[in-house]
Amino acid sequence: MSYYTDLNAQFPYKDNLYIRQLAGGDEVIEFTGVHSFVYTAEDINLGWYAQSWVNLDHITIDRDMYPEVRDQTVVPFLKHLEEVF
Repeated sequence: MSYYTDLNAQFPYKDNLYIRQLAGGDEVIEFTGVHSFVYTAEDINLGWYAQSWVNLDHITIDRDMYPEVRDQTVVPFLKHLEEVF
């Protein structure tokens, strides 16, 4: 579960704005109900904003560097940086 937000309203001026979001929907802080904010319930690339979903818990996204996890987390961010710079 993540909370939806209208990023166009949040960021009306997008000059030099590049956001890459990785969403898992898991609680950010366990037992608190804190969840991420996302633009949509699916993978999307608006140019200035790219978002992808993974089926991983928050701890795994943050700390696990096994190849099968890294390919879903770190690698897409590095590709995004290559595309925008």
